[in-house]
Amino acid sequence: MFKKLLIIIFLLSSCSGGGGDDGSSQGSSSTQSSNQSSNGVVGARVLNGAIDASPVDLVSSLDGLVQTARFAQESGFTEISSGIHTINVFRTKSTTSPLSNTAIVQEGNLKHTFVLHGDRGDFGLRVNLFSEQPPSVPSGASLVRVIHGATGANQLTINSVASAPFGGVSEFIQVSPGQNTLVIQRAVDRVIFDTVSLNAEEGRAYSIFVAGEFGYFITSRILAEN
Repeated sequence: MFKKLLIIIFLLSSCSGGGGDDGSSQGSSSTQSSNQSSNGVVGARVLNGAIDASPVDLVSSLDGLVQTARFAQESGFTEISSGIHTINVFRTKSTTSPLSNTAIVQEGNLKHTFVLHGDRGDFGLRVNLFSEQPPSVPSGASLVRVIHGATGANQLTINSVASAPFGGVSEFIQVSPGQNTLVIQRAVDRVIFDTVSLNAEEGRAYSIFVAGEFGYFITSRILAEN
């Protein structure tokens, strides 16, 4: 009942246009977002892929509340201060038992992404961090990768080229500017999680953030990374 209520709220609050969906996942939803961009901001973000853990707060020891993320929200980066941070991820308005506690160093052009994934049952709720420099895009091309926050697969592939572990991120793959169809599959058996339509701009890099629970509700969000 709790998950059904979250899905209803999510669908009612979603204003994005539709993408492709082959119907392989029950309640699957694929969305071409407004290409939420970092706009050159260096800092931190939290991507919430756990359908029964919404919302969550990203809290810094230096800056306080950095960002709040609801399930499958298209999160851009929020600027944080230079220096050493202790970063906690809390359920919103609950500051006693963090879901994760991580030390990071903010310097230069580093960007930090916290991926919340799993569930309250079999897998537990987990937070993985990856920190990186902005991607360098080859001339005349676009880049795309998958960020895997969906319960039900140890690995997801994008167009059978690059793969992301559960809670992690794949390498970028090169695509042509213009309309692209991206197929997100479970690596072990090639079951399709989602099919996403991306209208890529030359010189831009994108992430396909996959969230939810296979066989129940899967949704994808397109995030512009530069």
